[in-house]
Amino acid sequence: MRRRAPLHAHLAIFSAAAMTALGCQPQGSEPTVAVVSELYFASEEPSGVSVGFDLDERTSDENDTGGCGIPDLQDPEGRAGIDNSFASVLPALELTEGVAVQALIQAAVNSGELLLMFEMDGLETWTPGACVGLSVLRGTGEPKLGSNDRLLGGQTYDRNLDAPHHAIDCAEITGATLEGSPFEYRLPLQIFDEYIDLTLLDGVIEIDMLGIGEYRGRFGGGVSVQEVKDNMAMIDGVGDEVRSLIDTVLNTRADLQPDAAGICQQISVVFEFTAVSAYLFED
Repeated sequence: MRRRAPLHAHLAIFSAAAMTALGCQPQGSEPTVAVVSELYFASEEPSGVSVGFDLDERTSDENDTGGCGIPDLQDPEGRAGIDNSFASVLPALELTEGVAVQALIQAAVNSGELLLMFEMDGLETWTPGACVGLSVLRGTGEPKLGSNDRLLGGQTYDRNLDAPHHAIDCAEITGATLEGSPFEYRLPLQIFDEYIDLTLLDGVIEIDMLGIGEYRGRFGGGVSVQEVKDNMAMIDGVGDEVRSLIDTVLNTRADLQPDAAGICQQISVVFEFTAVSAYLFED
């Protein structure tokens, strides 16, 4: 099988500048490929501050019915209107049989169960405001880990053709960041004996180019409150008391998509990630 090679940001920028100076553009370039090596829920830390996005294009406070009375956060740069209400739910989830949710997600990444991959087509031009085709997919394989207990870069994976795939035709280059929307992605995941299946709706994804083969980023969107409850109901070992607590927290923290009665049906969530260069076997 042929491998699809990753193109790295610094080399790509240099190449694009040289091509532009010569009055031409690169031809036949392969998409840049990266795989998520670390994935975790964005936290609210300090209080009132979180990375994320203004998903509903409004800055809500406790009196805003459009946000169901859930005050928005600020990002570390001081931008208002950030939606990440799920950050307040995490402590309740951690009560689930003492399980550390973040650690379980990372274990799924390290084992190869959760190989979340990005394919970026047109990144080599690196022109501000230009469109880049961004595909989010799942890979399969048995990744090797480095001394930091994270995926090593430069490994080759197969496409998981049975897993969900999402394509954004025009993700935009801004500075050293690629931003794409709308981002909707279903994430079925087996973590040890537990099966979780959540869908991120009406979201945004950002990927920062850090250097050769190194990336970090974040994606956020709304998740159906009922879907989260249904998933929790299927997890063994969750007592009625804990389940009731989680239901209450979800109901009181939902902040997106109010229905006719003014009850929000979704809760905003933000994930942060780091990623490294990867290859994909050609079909």
